[in-house]
Formats: sequence, C-alpha cells, structure tokens
Amino acid sequence: MDGTFTVYMKLARERSLEVARACIDRCKAVGGVFTFLWHNHMLLDPDLRWLYEQLLDIVSGTRTYDWKDELRKFPIQLRQTA
Repeated sequence: MDGTFTVYMKLARERSLEVARACIDRCKAVGGVFTFLWHNHMLLDPDLRWLYEQLLDIVSGTRTYDWKDELRKFPIQLRQTA
C-alpha cells in the first residue's frame, strides 16, 4: 500500500522501489500474486506518483490472476437457494 513506504517505513523514493521490487520478485519466485493498493489522492504526490508508475512498468506483462480459472479447478456444484 502506498502509505507503507512513506508513512510507516519512512523510505525515500528509490529505496521504496527497491523494497517493492523485492516483494514482487519474491511473489514471482513462488508463483504468488502481487497486489498493490494505491489511493488515488496519493498520486498527487510526485514521489508516490513516480513510484506507482515504476511499479506498473515492473508488473506489466506478467501473468494476471483470474479467480474464475481457480474456481474451475474444483468440482463444486453451486446451488441456488430460494
């Protein structure tokens, strides 16, 4: 989440990117899903906007997660209840 880097960890712009990239790399290494939350008002901060754009570049082209594909793997019958 955007606030994690600046508010809680108090990281500078470049260090924030390093930490985020390390998390992304760890997720990729184990076939996990990396999700990031960005509040739209945080894009007004030039440093956080830069970081957001860098993260989008890093994750672009990677496989996305589709929960419907996961659901199809299980033989679950869904019933409608009245």
